[in-house]
Amino acid sequence: ARKIARRRILNLDLIRGENKMNNRLEEIYTQSNSNDKSFYVGKFLKENSMFSIFELVDSQGRYESITFIKTTSIIKRIPSSDYLDYISSFSNLLGNNYDSFHLSKLQDMKEWGGKLTVLQFSDSDFLDLYEILSVNSETIKLKGLKTPLFSTNDGVIETSIKKILAMEFNSLELKLLKEKLDKESNNS
Repeated sequence: ARKIARRRILNLDLIRGENKMNNRLEEIYTQSNSNDKSFYVGKFLKENSMFSIFELVDSQGRYESITFIKTTSIIKRIPSSDYLDYISSFSNLLGNNYDSFHLSKLQDMKEWGGKLTVLQFSDSDFLDLYEILSVNSETIKLKGLKTPLFSTNDGVIETSIKKILAMEFNSLELKLLKEKLDKESNNS
């Protein structure tokens, strides 16, 4: 009985340790099909059959976005470094102001409709801005948006989710841009 109880305690410690690791920042390095390399800092949230999901932070330790990164494009994850300690010190100082607009809530795919996203396709080095029209487990329907920052077309495309390398949403920038675009469309 003692061995079983001890094993359970050890297993609980392992689970608690995993959860602690998931709440820690890590460096994430990716590479696209065209050998374009990217670097992110964030907390690992979860993984599905195609994507690793991270809560990214900026260089001042503030919440940046929820980002889905194709798991096969991740070439390296570093769980501990001086740089991460530096960024974490900013996050710790921010306390409750880390995510002032409460955007870090991970949402179900069904709730993505109408949201803006910045995404990169596996065969492209460019980020594009889209409005998500609909999504299911296989495909995503997007409406390209033209803005001064992005040179996307303004057409509608439906594509396989497998073609996406990285997809960002729930960022403050996207929230403010969506409000601005909604306001402009209401005024016209």
